Amino acid sequence: MESVIDYDANDKNSTGIWNTIIQMNSFGEELFPSKLVSFLEIDKIKSGK
Repeated sequence: MESVIDYDANDKNSTGIWNTIIQMNSFGEELFPSKLVSFLEIDKIKSGK
């Protein structure tokens, strides 16, 4: 995952990884595959808007 999000430090620091993720503008298929979305049934959650 670190290479997918361009986290270069080799320290497995969860805070550093999280900070890198929240600075991303979008999440592509390589980070959050559609098969995972389907498996977790995220695609079945309805927006409360």
